[in-house]
Amino acid sequence: MKQPDKDHIESALQHSNMNLAETLLQDLRLIYPHDRDFYFYQCIYFLTIKQYEQAQNIITDCLRKFPTSYECYYYQASIYQAQNMTLPALKNYEICAFLFDYFNADWNDIRTDANTQISILSSQLKILIDEYTEKKGFKGFA
Repeated sequence: MKQPDKDHIESALQHSNMNLAETLLQDLRLIYPHDRDFYFYQCIYFLTIKQYEQAQNIITDCLRKFPTSYECYYYQASIYQAQNMTLPALKNYEICAFLFDYFNADWNDIRTDANTQISILSSQLKILIDEYTEKKGFKGFA
């Protein structure tokens, strides 16, 4: 069996070639079952095909093994966001950003996107709170 190349898996996922991604992930599972990137690739795969429960199970397992990985929280946030769960998504993007800064990681696409999503979700949360308070007739909370 030829060892799957991580760049090849990333390319398959980026180009939405899910059949190839699934095959490469099966091969990678045999070679590197505990590789952190393997968890991320699986999560991206299941997120892409909208199997959110599977993606959540994978990232939960990853968080148990790598509790200080900012990437784990990023992907957890992505799963919540895909399911329109604004508050848990925002919380996990915030944890991602905190851990990223705490460990002085080199700035990358994940950190850039986390910042963007924090801004978007903060605005969405404010709108949701305003709508809720208006609907319930609360005054003075905004």
